[in-house]
Amino acid sequence: MGRPADVWYTPVAIANDDFSLQDIEFHRETASYYDAEVTAKYGVYHRLLLEPYLDWLAEQLGPARALDMGCGTGVVSLALAQRGFDVLGVDHSQDMLAIAEHKLTNANSRGTCRFVVGDVRNLPVANGHFACVTCQGLLHHLGQLQPCLQELVRVLRPGGFFYISEPCCEATPLGRALRKLWRLRLVRHQTTEAEKPQSVEAPISAQDLRAMLEGLGLEFDMRFVTQLSPVRAALSERLYVLAVTLVSWPWRNRRGDLVFVFGRKPETGELGVDPLPHDYRSPLYRRGRLSRPGFRGD
Repeated sequence: MGRPADVWYTPVAIANDDFSLQDIEFHRETASYYDAEVTAKYGVYHRLLLEPYLDWLAEQLGPARALDMGCGTGVVSLALAQRGFDVLGVDHSQDMLAIAEHKLTNANSRGTCRFVVGDVRNLPVANGHFACVTCQGLLHHLGQLQPCLQELVRVLRPGGFFYISEPCCEATPLGRALRKLWRLRLVRHQTTEAEKPQSVEAPISAQDLRAMLEGLGLEFDMRFVTQLSPVRAALSERLYVLAVTLVSWPWRNRRGDLVFVFGRKPETGELGVDPLPHDYRSPLYRRGRLSRPGFRGD
C-alpha cells in the first residue's frame, strides 16, 4: 500500500513523564499478544459498531484525511485506510507500531496509512487538518483526558466527525456482579497479579468525559454497553449481541462497562446538529425515529 505523497506530520519526542513511560513499558511487554487477547475480546464491537460507522463516514466524506489517536496495532487505522481515507496513526509505543507496520505491508487498501511515534497531547499538525478523528481505547491509558481531547478538537476541521470508545467506571449493578464473577475465573486460570505486566490503565468516568466534550463545544451522541465476558465464549456472536443489547437496554443512556461516542465539531455558528444523521445504519445501531447505537429504540 502506498504512503501519503505529502508529509503532513513531523515526528517529535514523546512524553517522558513516569506515567507515560510506565504505559510504554506495559505495551512493550504485551504487544506480542495484544491482538490475540485484547483486540479479539473487543472485536465484536468493532464489527457491529465501529465498522458500520466508518462505512457511513466514507460515504459522507469520500477520500479525506483521518487521524487515529493512540492507534496501537493499527486496527482502526487500517480499517479507515480500507475505506479510502489517508490515515495518520499516532502512538507512543514503538512495539505496538511495529505490529501495525507489519499489518500495513500485507494490507490492500484504497487509501494510505502512515504510523508514527508521537504524543497525542502534543501533535505538530495544523489546526483543522483532519476530517475525521478516532480515539479508541486510548483515554483510559492517560493520566488526564483534557489535553488529549483539546488536541482532538484542535486538529479536527469544523464539520468534521470523531469517534471515541472506552471502558468506563459507571458499571450497572449487573455489570458489577459479572465483573466479580470474571475476576474469580481469572484468579483460577491465570498468573498472579505480581507476575503480570503492570499497567497504568483504569476505566474513565463517562460523566467527566461528557462534561469535557460539552465544554469543548462538541455535538455528540453517547451510549453505554454492558459486557457479558463470562458467557462470551459459550455464545455465538449473534446470540451474544442479542444478550448484550437486552442487558444494556435499561441503562443505555447512563451506565455500562463501555462508552461509545459518535460526534461532530460544529461549523462556526452552527447549533443543534445531529452528529449521526438518519442515513447511518449498523447491526447494533438501528436508527429509526429515536434509536441510537446498540439499541432498537429509546
